Amino acid sequence: MKVGILSDTHLGKGRNDKLFPERREDTKRDMISAVNILLESGADVLVHAGDVFDMWKVDISTFSDFLDMLAVIRKRETEEPVKVTAYDLKGNMLYRRVFYHTPLLLVHGNHDFVPDREENLFNKLESSGLIVYLHNKRVVVEKGEESYTFTGLGFVPYQYIPLKLKNMERGDSNSFFVFHFAVEGLYPKHYREPAVSPSLFPEGYRYYIGGHLHWIVNKVLDGKHFLIPGSTTITDMSEAEAKKERIVYLIEESKVRELPIPGVRKLIILRIHYPQDEHHIVETVIRAIGDSKSDRKPIVKVVLEGSSKAYINTAGIVEQLRDRALVYIEDKRKSHVVEKLKLIKEEVSLTTGKDIFTKEFVVQEVKRRMGDRWKEWMEDILLRALEGEDISLEDIEGKGTDKKRSITDYFT
Repeated sequence: MKVGILSDTHLGKGRNDKLFPERREDTKRDMISAVNILLESGADVLVHAGDVFDMWKVDISTFSDFLDMLAVIRKRETEEPVKVTAYDLKGNMLYRRVFYHTPLLLVHGNHDFVPDREENLFNKLESSGLIVYLHNKRVVVEKGEESYTFTGLGFVPYQYIPLKLKNMERGDSNSFFVFHFAVEGLYPKHYREPAVSPSLFPEGYRYYIGGHLHWIVNKVLDGKHFLIPGSTTITDMSEAEAKKERIVYLIEESKVRELPIPGVRKLIILRIHYPQDEHHIVETVIRAIGDSKSDRKPIVKVVLEGSSKAYINTAGIVEQLRDRALVYIEDKRKSHVVEKLKLIKEEVSLTTGKDIFTKEFVVQEVKRRMGDRWKEWMEDILLRALEGEDISLEDIEGKGTDKKRSITDYFT
């Protein structure tokens, strides 16, 4: 029996993206592409490891996208029926159903997590026979003479996860554990999100199938084999998402295959140090895109770094490149004024041997030099800079002015 795995489809993401509203349609298209590639590869059961939706209060349009995906699944009848029996964690049978199409098993994620006081959409879908909701259940899937067992734990607040895991039964070689939360050892060191130790997971399962991370994981920790397919669509535009194409997993006996999802937009991340002007940035993006043969424009995340006096019209760049790519620009440049102030402070300390470069000294000296150009909001920026805080142009651009101008315009 073949098991198809996908996760983090984030249906509805991009609904508030005013720059590129087509990003919302990407989530539906990419999810259906992921499902189709698994069905075409012969998956007998589909497992979704959470964050089906990008929000827990689902609007009608996004819910309709999900129903369209279910329709794709139901159109493909299986050669023989698939029997599904669901139990609670105490072993009490909840229901037994027969599917004549590939059943979809899923847990919820942190994005579509529903508080207990609210009506749970996934419970409703399950009671209607449209999905199998794995959260806090053990589900046996049978096809012919083969059977697999799936145990699920969707997202819950992290302080409750250890107790939840403690109550889960031990698995065996024909069982899969499906979850949606962060696990220690699978995150880069700079991530500060709470994570669960792999030692807390119940023992014995063949695979531990996870969601939440948006990059690909195929790794053994504490004797447990973790499989995380990552998101089906481009979501947070991280370096990890840009490293490898979007995939789904197909498990057949002891083999795990990565299947690329066709048609997902390519993500390119560019870090431009000391950008000269708008033309410099545009030319850099065009070179990076190259001669793309895809019918879907790539997503390009541009990070501006270093320091510069120049005001750069980022909105104009986005519009200029709109026909070529979906461009997002993050301005991380430090004001050259901030760097200059740090140098002056060091010089004063070296020449006098004392730290007379006080806050009052800074404010009074800058006020004197700028005269009528001084604005009261500048004092906070100067003090933050002198205390060692990194001040980017995004922090100060346009403060207290009618026009989009940076503090550098005043100082220079």
